[in-house]
Amino acid sequence: MSTSELSRLTIRNPSPGLEIELLDSNFASVASSVGALDVSVEPGIYELRFREGSEREERLLKVEAGPLVVDAPQFEPASPAPVERTSTTHEYHQSAVVDASHRIGIECAAGGPATGGIIVMVRNVAGQDDLPFPADLPSRISVTDSNFAPLVGPNMQWQLEPGAGWAVWGAAVTPGGYSLRLDVPDQPEVLHQALWVEQGWQTMVFIPNTADGPIAELATIHIARVGEWVPWDDGSGTAIALESVLAGLRDGRPVVPSDLDQLLYAKFVNPFLGIAGAHALLLESHPSAKRLKTVIGNLQQLLPESPDVAALALRAGPDRVDVKPKPVAWPPMFYAGYRAVIRADATNPHALVDNSPAEDVAARLRIAGLFTTWAEPKAAAASRSGGPAIGAIDPTADPLDPATERVDAYIQSAARVQQTSPEVILRKRSVTQLALATGLPSASVRTAVHELEERDA
Repeated sequence: MSTSELSRLTIRNPSPGLEIELLDSNFASVASSVGALDVSVEPGIYELRFREGSEREERLLKVEAGPLVVDAPQFEPASPAPVERTSTTHEYHQSAVVDASHRIGIECAAGGPATGGIIVMVRNVAGQDDLPFPADLPSRISVTDSNFAPLVGPNMQWQLEPGAGWAVWGAAVTPGGYSLRLDVPDQPEVLHQALWVEQGWQTMVFIPNTADGPIAELATIHIARVGEWVPWDDGSGTAIALESVLAGLRDGRPVVPSDLDQLLYAKFVNPFLGIAGAHALLLESHPSAKRLKTVIGNLQQLLPESPDVAALALRAGPDRVDVKPKPVAWPPMFYAGYRAVIRADATNPHALVDNSPAEDVAARLRIAGLFTTWAEPKAAAASRSGGPAIGAIDPTADPLDPATERVDAYIQSAARVQQTSPEVILRKRSVTQLALATGLPSASVRTAVHELEERDA
C-alpha cells in the first residue's frame, strides 16, 4: 500500500501520563504509547483506548486515508494528594499542606541543622467526605527517626481537623532516614514504612482515609524543595503524571511519560516522579539504556544521598548506568529498589552497609504495596509506654533472630530435599548462595551461619 493510501493518526493535547492504545478490528494492538501517539495506519475500523490512573475511555474510530487528528480525553484522575485537575481534591486540604510547607521553608532558612522536611497528610478525598475520620490518628501513625524513636516536640504535632476530613503532620528535620510507624488497631504487627529526606527537600506522604481507616500502602509520595510545594500549574501536572506511573507500577505495567526528562526538571520539580518513572522503565521488556542513564543521572544530581537513587543504579546494572552507587545504609522507599540492593549485596557485600538499619530490617520485611515496609520486633512493639526506646530494633528481643530463623529454615528444607543433614548443607553453601536463596544481606547471613554453627557445636 502506498503512503498516500495510509492514514496519519495523531492524538492532540494528551496529558503526560495518558496511556494510549490503538487496536484493529480483530482487537490486536497496533500501537501504544504514553503521553503522545502519532502513527501511520491502514484505513479501517479501530478502537482507541485511553487510560490515566483509574480513569478509562474507549472510542470506536473509522479511519480513512489522509491525516486524522483526535482530541485526547481530559480526565480528572483520582489522587491521595489534593492537587488541581483531579476529581478528589479540596481547596482547604491544599491550603493546609501549603501552610505546612511554608513553615518548613522558614525553619530551614533559619540556619539550624534542620535543612529538610517531612509532611504527612491523611484525608478524606472528595467524593468520600462522609467517611468517619479517626480521632486516634496520632496513636495510629507517627514519624520516627533513624533509631525508630517517634519524633516529638512543640513543632512536631498532628494538626487534626476531623470535621473537615483532614489531618497534617509537618516538621523541619535533619536530612537522613525516617519511617512512618503504623499501629493499626486489631492488626497483629506494628509496621514501619521507609522515608528519606534529602538536604533542601521535603518528603511528603499523602494517605487516603478509607472505610477501613488510613491505608499507607495506597499513599502517594511527593518530594519538593522545602517551602515550594504547589498543588496547581506545573505542580499539578507533575503530580497527575506521577499518579499514572504509580498506578502502572501497582499493576505491573510500565507507564513512562514520554516527556519524563522534561517533567523531572519542571519549574516545580518532584524527583519522586523520576524515581517512580525509572522503576517503570525497568519494567519494559527492552528498556532504553540511554534513557535510564539520563534519568538516573539527573536524579543523582538532585538527590545525591538518596538510597532510592543508589538502588536504581544497582537495579539498572553497570551495563546501563556507569555511575558507581553509594553503599546503602537506610532502606529505599521503593520495595523494588530495596530488593535490588539486597540482591546486589549477595555478590557485592559493600552494596549495603553492615550493621545499618538497611541490614537490620531485611529479615522483617512485609509485602505492603510499592513501599518498603517492615515489622517491629515483638518486644519493641509491646513497649508503648514512651521514651526514646520505643520501636528500637533489638535483635536479641526474640528467641531467635529472624535472619537466623530464615537461614535455618532454608537449610532444614534443603537438607530434607537432598536427604542429607543440615550440617552438610551449612558446610557446602557459601554466604553468597545463602544470601541469594534467603533474600538476606550477606552480613546477616554470616551472623546467622555463625549462630547456627555455635548452636550445633
